[in-house]
Amino acid sequence: MAENWHANNRRKVLRSLEVLHTTGRKHSEWVRETEMARKHEDVLRCPSLLFWLHADTQKLNERLDARVDLMVGRGMFDELEQLGREMRDQGVELSQEEYTTGVKQAIGFREFQPYFHALHTNAPDIDALKAAGIVDMKTSTRRYAKRQISWLRNKLVPECQTTLEKTRHAQVFVLDATDLAQWTSSVRDEGLRLTRMFLANDTLPDPALLSPAAAELLGDVKPPNSVLAWKRHLCHVCSTKDVQVWLNGDDEFQQHQKSRRHRRNVQWQRKNAREERADRNGYAKATHEEQTGTCEKFTQGEPTDTNDSDKPVQGEASI
Repeated sequence: MAENWHANNRRKVLRSLEVLHTTGRKHSEWVRETEMARKHEDVLRCPSLLFWLHADTQKLNERLDARVDLMVGRGMFDELEQLGREMRDQGVELSQEEYTTGVKQAIGFREFQPYFHALHTNAPDIDALKAAGIVDMKTSTRRYAKRQISWLRNKLVPECQTTLEKTRHAQVFVLDATDLAQWTSSVRDEGLRLTRMFLANDTLPDPALLSPAAAELLGDVKPPNSVLAWKRHLCHVCSTKDVQVWLNGDDEFQQHQKSRRHRRNVQWQRKNAREERADRNGYAKATHEEQTGTCEKFTQGEPTDTNDSDKPVQGEASI
């Protein structure tokens, strides 16, 4: 199972190895049993109702940026300074690999390490590093929110869809929170109405028909992918002699093919192929012209270069 994960995903690789070491069984065997149980058994303890508060991407990003500014204004730097002081007192030294465990993986910790290092070494441009850290924290927050939305669409919603034909099922309803001025009607009242229907065992409406946002997010739900069905793909375009680019699963490989890096490498390879083809065609054309010119000289009776061994020796008659 560990070989299915990306080599840089240390957490999942170590978890799979830990399962094998502690239970004596492969992680893939546990996953296979769980997936078989999900197909044939009720995996929920009780029927469930889930609300997904969705907002337009632009509005969501604006709120996330404002949230970071609010955290800074409420004393986030003092908290980070205290945390860093406690870690230094314990002799903790940070490295690139250590930002993936514990509190060190929290958004805001890694982004401001250059600033605090400069602060304690009296380095110049402290204000610039602080501003850059805030920008990086906002970027990381938006990326994290994007990953959460992807997880909801590609993991949670498909899993809930598989329970609809069972005795205990889970349904997901999207509540549009883009316009906060409409919060009372679009979120609070709508959520209370659906909750009352759920508790009364009434037939709930189709979640995809509640709003345009619900239709977009719930209209075309693909079945959940099995981890065991994943196939590792080697991208020959982006791989080099020193680094091989492996992608786990068809979805990851398709996303990689749409990435800017892959498209740039494809264009670069096509350009090199055209140049090599042009060079070969130019060489072939020059060779052809040279051979054609030699033949024309020969047919016109002009002398051509010959080896000395082909010339008659003085005093001998040429045959």
